[in-house]
Amino acid sequence: MKFKILVSSSSGLDYIPHSNSIGIIHDIIHYSEDEEYADFIEMKSEAFYNRLKFDKKSVPTVLPATREEIVEQIEKALKDIYDFVIIILPAKGIVDYEERMEEVKVGFENSVRVIQSNLVGYALASMIIDLEKSLKSSTDYEAAISVFDKANNESVTLFYSPLKDFKINFDEYVIDEQFFYNDKNGSIYMLDCSTLVKLKLKSEKHPIKELFKRYLALGADLSVVPFIMYSSEYSRYNDYFEMKILGVYKKLKKIKSYPLPPSIGALIGANVISIGFVNKN
Repeated sequence: MKFKILVSSSSGLDYIPHSNSIGIIHDIIHYSEDEEYADFIEMKSEAFYNRLKFDKKSVPTVLPATREEIVEQIEKALKDIYDFVIIILPAKGIVDYEERMEEVKVGFENSVRVIQSNLVGYALASMIIDLEKSLKSSTDYEAAISVFDKANNESVTLFYSPLKDFKINFDEYVIDEQFFYNDKNGSIYMLDCSTLVKLKLKSEKHPIKELFKRYLALGADLSVVPFIMYSSEYSRYNDYFEMKILGVYKKLKKIKSYPLPPSIGALIGANVISIGFVNKN
């Protein structure tokens, strides 16, 4: 059986080499009823974050791709060489495709499976690339899906904004007594079970230092692969994050680094840098 995987552009796969067996459905960047853009196709990540940074009056939201685009891609895949389509959704707290999928699945009940992930950006893209390879090499479809589900629940993605929140009040999330949020030194967010939550820093220390102190301990496990996502390729935080990660991952010469999907910036703001870890075990 040949599988086609479809995934939202919030995976960032437009910026990452991938197989033809993976297709991308493009989120909609919405500014008003008269102004919308297809993510990546009509507005790249760099253009989105530049506008978000310099046009203070624009308040974008990121919406699911249209039913028509998704159905068109499903029909094309099934008419082509593929027998079955797997649609993998980004974290519901980032872009909610649930209602759209109810519209899309009508008529495709026996040829389409929808999987809800808890992730966004490179963490999701990396796991989809691995899933596509597993589906090609394995005859056990359910086993390949179960590996994806396991990785989906084990990856960690954090987002740091040195400025105040953009427009949304996030639920505060306390990891333990030692990790609280300090408003004076920026904000840290974590993608937790598909929802973006704000971490709280108890001490007066800079939150970035606490972030590295806590999460780079994962570097002892060589099956955990670090990555960076950025809203600006030229941000000084990119070099800082990479220096800190390479200080732990001694065998790596370079850290994978990709543009941040607009769906994150629409929630947090223009100045965002992300660090994440994908479990490749």
